[in-house]
Amino acid sequence: IETLIELSKIMGSDRSYTYEIRQKVALNPNTPIETLIELSKDGRYEVRKMVALNPNTPIKTLKELSKDGRYEVRIVIAENPNTPIEILKELSNDKDEIVRTGIASNTSTPIETLIELSKDGYPQFYGYRHVRSALAANPNTPIETLIELLKRDSNARSSIARNPSTPIEILKELSNDKDEIVR
Repeated sequence: IETLIELSKIMGSDRSYTYEIRQKVALNPNTPIETLIELSKDGRYEVRKMVALNPNTPIKTLKELSKDGRYEVRIVIAENPNTPIEILKELSNDKDEIVRTGIASNTSTPIETLIELSKDGYPQFYGYRHVRSALAANPNTPIETLIELLKRDSNARSSIARNPSTPIEILKELSNDKDEIVR
């Protein structure tokens, strides 16, 4: 693996090729921790994203990557069911909706964080429906929150219909929904 990193550095000017090597090294579960830490500081977000996906990346490194300037890196951490709860809670307040959507869909997100996310964008912003739709599809979202979403957000209905934890009486109600996409 170290040889691949060295090869990547030696090949120098052809960045399109060398960053692909670093991506593969970053994703490899046999990559040494020290190399993952080094790659987490790579100039290419695609490489940092692969470090975030590696199951052996240290928690301290994941925490640093959770503050990455690129949402593409933070979303991988947000969606990862192995991400520590502390990091999930921090990312639930991320400025980018797509990152909060990842947190809302993550089955490891704590219940209290899911409940908080159900308020995402209310009442001023219409644009945050993706967070609530992801939350509505999460099987760990409390029933009370699903009912609240059902009342307040028509866009979440189809996600609630797909949620395996939705109570039968709500599913019966949704089976008669005026919107074909919900039924």
